[in-house]
Amino acid sequence: GSTIDCKLIAADRATDHLKKDLKDRGSCASVNQKTLDFVVGSLPADLAARYRKEGRQLVLTSDVVTTTGGEWLRTDSASFQKVVDQNLEIPSIALKAPWNAVTADPTTGVNYCKLIAAATIDHWVREGAYQSTAKALPSKAVSCVPRFDAIRGSCRFTPPFLEEEVCQDYTGLAWNTSESQLDCTNKEGQWQNRACHSFQDEKADTAFGRCVIQCSKPYEKIWNIYSNPDKFGVDINQVCDRFVPLPSRAEGEYPVLSFEQTIDGDLSQIFYPAKDSPSPLLIFLQGGRVDKQNYTAYARQVAAAGFIVALPNHTSSLFDKPELFTELKVIPSVQKAIATLNGQMGSILYGRWNPEQLGLLGHSFGAAAVIDGLQNVCRFPFCGDDSFERPANLKAVALTGINTKPFFEDEVYPTYNKSLPIAFINGANDSNATLSDTLKSFALIQDPPKLLVAIKGANHWNGANINNPEGPARDEAEVTIPQEDAIRLTSYWTIQFMRAHILGDAAALNKIYGVSTYEDAGVQLKSQALPR
Repeated sequence: GSTIDCKLIAADRATDHLKKDLKDRGSCASVNQKTLDFVVGSLPADLAARYRKEGRQLVLTSDVVTTTGGEWLRTDSASFQKVVDQNLEIPSIALKAPWNAVTADPTTGVNYCKLIAAATIDHWVREGAYQSTAKALPSKAVSCVPRFDAIRGSCRFTPPFLEEEVCQDYTGLAWNTSESQLDCTNKEGQWQNRACHSFQDEKADTAFGRCVIQCSKPYEKIWNIYSNPDKFGVDINQVCDRFVPLPSRAEGEYPVLSFEQTIDGDLSQIFYPAKDSPSPLLIFLQGGRVDKQNYTAYARQVAAAGFIVALPNHTSSLFDKPELFTELKVIPSVQKAIATLNGQMGSILYGRWNPEQLGLLGHSFGAAAVIDGLQNVCRFPFCGDDSFERPANLKAVALTGINTKPFFEDEVYPTYNKSLPIAFINGANDSNATLSDTLKSFALIQDPPKLLVAIKGANHWNGANINNPEGPARDEAEVTIPQEDAIRLTSYWTIQFMRAHILGDAAALNKIYGVSTYEDAGVQLKSQALPR
């Protein structure tokens, strides 16, 4: 094939196991670059000189970073190759599972890369580089394998690294009904006596044309998923069954891709929807000592609703050492970087942002920074020697884990928002930004429109991937709802607020302001619209 799918051990995991200080070799793109350098260096001197002087150069750009195994499997480098100034730019498709040194979970400390094969690069530098319209990677035609009925039932389950539901048909001749039922139970799945494609038929509106993956060679396997490792290589008929991804997207949602970009020294992750028309940009300012990776589920859900979401990881030295504390200067830096990509033909984000549409998101410390910024206040700890002015294109702000009572003070301060729409979306059980103080803060927001959402059963971490992530102070308040439900509700009301005030969506406006107070099993809501 033209590309090679690789599973690599991360440097920090290898360091822990080998007890040697191993250097991180960088990105998937750096591996591609080493392959290119090796291939060109192996050419006869005259061919290498000709390629460098006359050939269309192969430019290996930054990785397209996916966030789930399912996304990584479905994304290919060929769809991202771009001709720029006659040269050919190609990224690698990456997936990173950070090493957890505490649990030593074997699914962590792994980097997955889709790399360009040396033979493909060799063909390019010898031939393709001199053809005006050639591309290095062939476009992959999507073709589904024929349907066939399950022999011994099927199992719907969620592998931990895919983070989406998958269906396995027990079609191998080695399976019998009792073994397939036991296997499905061990996967904590749902076994039924019918084929996977019948589930796909039920979800025809949301299947998005995904195809069945079917093993066709003796030692193929899908991500090492098999019931009994001892049988691998002995009973391939049981290992090599097919899987049907079963996405469950809501109506109006878009597939989401992401990539990493260093912006003024901050490694940032950008999530964007796969849609033709330009989208609003939402910049998220992280909580104090909270890594951006803790907000990826929230960012992905918001992006799926049609927004570009930027998660910058900003380090500052508030307490005499570099730590993850954001600053207001991140906002213009990110906006400038996105504007550059938006106007750069051939970039991933070319033409994807409507520069008149900006929103700000934030959690805890980052949310407090946003509150200062929207009031044109520049002060420690959110603003150093730099000045800050509220962006002219800022349309709305939605914040979590926040009110306007400083941690070591008793007073609740007003917010002079000058009619900028502002939303507080907090956990009702938040012990840092308590609901009683947040209600006072809401009342002291100077101008409508404004929204307060209290998510029942959630605490300070209602928008984070996990409750109480490593790094910041813990919130010991009781949590009575699953974290995924807290994230879903947080992203839902963020989306509604941004749709209402950036896009002017009538349905979203009515949902928020149709009544001034609202309560259901999941949330308590207060809102105030502009006077009619």
